[in-house]
Amino acid sequence: AFCPGDFTDRRTCEAYFKGVRYVIHAGARSTVWGRWEDFYRTNVAGTALVADLCLENGIERLVYISSPSIYTVKGDRCDIREEQAPGKNDLNHYIRSKLMAERVVEDIHRKGVGDRHSPSPRADWGGGCEPCAPAAAGQYADWNSAYEGRP
Repeated sequence: AFCPGDFTDRRTCEAYFKGVRYVIHAGARSTVWGRWEDFYRTNVAGTALVADLCLENGIERLVYISSPSIYTVKGDRCDIREEQAPGKNDLNHYIRSKLMAERVVEDIHRKGVGDRHSPSPRADWGGGCEPCAPAAAGQYADWNSAYEGRP
């Protein structure tokens, strides 16, 4: 279910984490303009709150929707794999904050929130995201099935 509200505010989203097994976090400040503080608050601190609520509520799996922008460099690149994300990229605040949010998700995974999967929107339709492409092509009955690895 879509959960409207401010995912940077604990009171707004706390109830959405009760009685669920999986969380798909797709919220972000997605623009190349703006103040660093706004990107940090939304993309990093907001993701940290989602991750904390997953841990506190025994969520089995957090699926974090990342961005292909994290791979952006000042030159051409081909055949990029998820594990090739740079540790740091300061081309703009959006990229920097999404990379930091990925580290938050990696940390919560190490603390026990089941599997970590960070597909980027581009991967939903192409290579590099095996569960996403079949789901987008209608080969799974629903997205939960895709992330459980069953048709």
